[in-house]
Amino acid sequence: MTQNFAEIAKEITIAAIEHSLFTKKKSTTLSTEELNKINAEEISEFYAKIAKGVNDVYNGKFTD
Repeated sequence: MTQNFAEIAKEITIAAIEHSLFTKKKSTTLSTEELNKINAEEISEFYAKIAKGVNDVYNGKFTD
């Protein structure tokens, strides 16, 4: 089965979420909506970094 870099990055991100890489932060000053937004931003940044890395490998770039 052939997958593109976005699908691979998605699978890695889902696995990271399932293994609690991103845990909800506790705060007495932030609302639930604000905490969810922060978590979503962290997950988005993680996905973008993984997608770039996978794409680089597909293009033959193995170092940063």
